[in-house]
Amino acid sequence: MCKSRNYQLCAAVFALLTIGSVVPQAADCRFFAGGATRFGGGVSGRAHAGLGGVGFYPGVSPLLPGINPLTSLLTSPYGAATMSSAAYGADPYLYSTADPYGGYLKGTAAVIDAQGRYLVTVEQAYMAKEDVKRAKLANKRAALQEWLWERENLPTLEQERARDAQQQLQRALNDPPVTELWSGQSLNVLLQSAATLPPQGQGPNIPLDEELLNKINLNTGKGGINFGLLKNEGNLSWPTALLDLKPAAESQELRDQLQRRAKEAFEQAKKGPVDPNTVKELEKSSERLQKLLLAQVGDLPFADYSESKRYLGQLNDGLRALREPNAGDFANGKFKLKAGSVADLIQHMTKHGLKFAPATPGDESAYGALHRALADYSVAVSKLSAEKR
Repeated sequence: MCKSRNYQLCAAVFALLTIGSVVPQAADCRFFAGGATRFGGGVSGRAHAGLGGVGFYPGVSPLLPGINPLTSLLTSPYGAATMSSAAYGADPYLYSTADPYGGYLKGTAAVIDAQGRYLVTVEQAYMAKEDVKRAKLANKRAALQEWLWERENLPTLEQERARDAQQQLQRALNDPPVTELWSGQSLNVLLQSAATLPPQGQGPNIPLDEELLNKINLNTGKGGINFGLLKNEGNLSWPTALLDLKPAAESQELRDQLQRRAKEAFEQAKKGPVDPNTVKELEKSSERLQKLLLAQVGDLPFADYSESKRYLGQLNDGLRALREPNAGDFANGKFKLKAGSVADLIQHMTKHGLKFAPATPGDESAYGALHRALADYSVAVSKLSAEKR
């Protein structure tokens, strides 16, 4: 079967194969396909693929007169049915014969359409990419606007510091916890606040007792320094729990060493720098006594253990004070409080850069009394300042 789309050529090939090399005359071989037209003469009809659409009317052949060599092809061996193009239906690949270039043009159109859709897709991708950039810029602009708003409306570090100082002052004024009172923290807050108030001469006259001031411990603002336990000529007053530590002989020996060396260190401080070896011996004895205390933590009441631990901690603070260059100022009384009123106390401590140190055991009540005096003075001066405004 000829598979070529040129049906005229197919008919010619069949004719040559059947009757030899002689080409039939146009008048003798007429081609039909659904609406047959003459074969040859330059006129073509509507061709159909396959032999079913090809036939010849009987005619005269120069070689075999009166016989059509293709007649057998038009007759079905299975009956009276004849081969025709109607049995096969329309060919989806064929186009109108009025335009022989239709298939080519349709394929070209499909290629152009695909290329156009590709270009549209590429441009849409570019637009989506630009949309992403635009969204990023919008987010960046929003973040910048939020930062500007926060900068203008949120409190600054200085405002936060002032706010924190105000809260601490209110806490110190309104009956602070005893731990903050006895550690000197609340007194230092009141002292700092009073130092920023108008001149003390304009404030109320709140007198202070000398005996009360002798129980107040001071330092130069350096943490962990408290000369309080050594201020009484180096004499140490031991808590009950430390007097009953076991083994009794070892604990007694350690207490005696500490007492003897403490007096020596105090005398050295009044005359000049303290011998570092003396301080080292004091620290070693204190450390051994702390180990004895820790070994009996389960045998002592909680209150007695806490008191003894606090005492040894303050003793170590006093030993650190002995290492300071100005240890003699604590021993010879230069930093001793000499003030007849709260205003004088504030002026003296501000002038020498002094701070309140933790209270030694037994002096807690003096810290409470001084706190009330400082709080009353601060409130009174604040009211006077508000009235002047």
